[in-house]
Amino acid sequence: MQNLDSSLSMYYALRQQKVTEISARIGQIQLHLATELQSLQELEQQLLSAQESVLEQIRPVLATDARSLLSTPQFQEFVRDLLKEVKAKPKKASFVLEVAPKTTKWILQTLEQPLQLNQIEVVERTNSYDAGKQSLTRYCIRMLVQLGEWRQMFDIPTATAQNNDPDMYHACSTFTVWYECDIGIRTAAKQFPVSSAKQQRLAQELTCVMAYVCDLFNLYSIAERVGFLPQLQKNVIN
Repeated sequence: MQNLDSSLSMYYALRQQKVTEISARIGQIQLHLATELQSLQELEQQLLSAQESVLEQIRPVLATDARSLLSTPQFQEFVRDLLKEVKAKPKKASFVLEVAPKTTKWILQTLEQPLQLNQIEVVERTNSYDAGKQSLTRYCIRMLVQLGEWRQMFDIPTATAQNNDPDMYHACSTFTVWYECDIGIRTAAKQFPVSSAKQQRLAQELTCVMAYVCDLFNLYSIAERVGFLPQLQKNVIN
């Protein structure tokens, strides 16, 4: 019995030692991670502010004539990547993207009217639901698109988050953003200032420009999407 008592005493002593030492180490790690993540948040906020400042310089160009984008290497690379991504999708008519790889050959370049993009902003919609009836917040890029006499406001989804779990943030792929632009603009093609034979091609060129602008203005915080940060901070505080 004495040996059993001794063994049990040793067992409980070891268990208490484990709880004390490991808990202390976990607390140190939590504090370190929380501090590092907070530092990342501050750094990222500085970078986001710098991005917003640059975007403010781009807005007047888009408002005057967004076709200025077409000659930039960044936009041309975006179009090439988008063409590859759409081509890799299942062969469905609704996934067709037929624009010239060289933007110098686009119908947009031949128009007398400018392409004007105004009132570009991020908006949130909280009354949406997914296929499983989960309440969602949809993040969209809103823009007013004008070409000649035609003008229309668009809300293009760029991400979603579950309302019951804000950390469940899902950014839309480039393909999804383009497809949303494509759906939104199809019905407007007949109003474009070109012949009926060119309307569909012009519409697809517009979807590329709109998708690119969505990509430019889709500012979001990576650090804030680290779901366990709030829990880490709570544990450290407690």
